[in-house]
Amino acid sequence: MNMTKRYIYKPGVAYCAIVVGALLTFGCGYNPTDYKAGRPDSLVSMSAMPDTIPADGQSTATILLVIQNPEDKEARHVTLTTTSGAFGQTGTNQSVVLTTDSRGMAETRLRAGLQVDEALLEASIGTLLTRAQVVFARAWPETCVVDPGGFTLAATTNATASMTAMLLRTVGKPTQGIAVVYAAVDSMSRPIGEFRGATLSDASGVSTVQFWVGQTSYRGPALITASVAVPGRAIIGSAKIQIVAP
Repeated sequence: MNMTKRYIYKPGVAYCAIVVGALLTFGCGYNPTDYKAGRPDSLVSMSAMPDTIPADGQSTATILLVIQNPEDKEARHVTLTTTSGAFGQTGTNQSVVLTTDSRGMAETRLRAGLQVDEALLEASIGTLLTRAQVVFARAWPETCVVDPGGFTLAATTNATASMTAMLLRTVGKPTQGIAVVYAAVDSMSRPIGEFRGATLSDASGVSTVQFWVGQTSYRGPALITASVAVPGRAIIGSAKIQIVAP
């Protein structure tokens, strides 16, 4: 006969121990604290609100920890770590110790990095663990500012101009590694010159490129554009330079 005991706990009320197999009720008592023994994460839960934020280096998610033991008012120290991003509004701290309040709750903020990533969070109290995750989604730029590096460029074989495109957004910075497409046209909207060595945007949102106009008989203004494809549209910045005789 299977005499395995299974206790059903409910804080603040009487409970009965049920003998599984024989189906015999053989004891009653009072259980003031429900420890919910079983899964290691049943003592502590963790949630992220929201669970997806832009990878702009500034957006944050609220991380909420709850000790599922309302009868125990004792403060607990919870160690929280992350594999990406950082805790708080500044700094690079990827580990923090939180103290629960009388409700068994504690919270902090996780700040996104500048790269598309998935932050894996782990909270621990002694040997008890619980995990959650926050997705850092691509933070697209909202504007693009072109710096042509000068106002004139000589039409010679060796003359080049170092140009930059600064990608900007209202909150934080665009996600690092965004491709920028450069183009140049003369006053008749004809392509002119050549762009070489364009880089992806860096942590500051800057892409650099070298513009070479070469030997051409054209003299006059040239329009430089830098564009970034974002969902549903394109962000375009522009600047003018003057092509002059050597």
